[in-house]
Amino acid sequence: MNIQDRCLKAIRAFHEELRVRGEGELSEDDVRALCERMLPHLAEEMKEKKIREVLANYFAEGTMVEAMLDPLDPDHGMYWSEFYLWCQSVSATLIPDASERDDFLQDLFFHFQRKLDKYHFQKPLQNWAFAVIRNFLRDRYRRQQRRKTISLDDFQESLPTARPSAQDLVEQKVRAALLERMLEKLISDRDLLILRLTLQKGEGGKKMTDTDIAREVGLKPGSVSKTRRRILARLRNDPDLRALVAALFGEDYLQDEGE
Repeated sequence: MNIQDRCLKAIRAFHEELRVRGEGELSEDDVRALCERMLPHLAEEMKEKKIREVLANYFAEGTMVEAMLDPLDPDHGMYWSEFYLWCQSVSATLIPDASERDDFLQDLFFHFQRKLDKYHFQKPLQNWAFAVIRNFLRDRYRRQQRRKTISLDDFQESLPTARPSAQDLVEQKVRAALLERMLEKLISDRDLLILRLTLQKGEGGKKMTDTDIAREVGLKPGSVSKTRRRILARLRNDPDLRALVAALFGEDYLQDEGE
């Protein structure tokens, strides 16, 4: 029996339980449609018991998760707003220092947005979310420890000040790639994308507006502006991060409007 047949068998047994308890009826078309939606979350070697577990989690949370993954779904914003409040509650518990909590909350929330498509209903959503948080905290601690030992002197001293030769250009690209990877470990992918798009010029040499950037990253224009201010404040106040961004994007990238 292949995975599709085992999935159909599990759904029919689950449907019978629902029917006996008076909790709903599924037509044969509904059963097959549910199986099609579940198949991407199943592995060929799964036993029926595990398929039943995935089915129970999918039946309970599939509508919400799929809406969160689909920006065009009418409930997309509502579910993410509810999830943000949950992240806010978790952050308040984990980070007593209010001055650090906002950055932690934003990073954690964006981390979940990047990770959600990896959730395959193998366990209840909340259990999966707590496992993600544990890994996030462990990686955050490692980044903090690594930052204490990072030195940019070797990179900065070797940045070319005169017109570079072909060899210099190759070496500069290698350094830039290394610096960029370091930067990506220190701030979130979405933060980095907002920084890049802020600098990027579009047609006619004009910089992208917050509305353009919001469309690219899936935020509201006001949220882009707020996020950028938070990122730049952090980078300006951290000599190592400011040096990294200056090496990658240019010194003016971190200047205040009044500078």
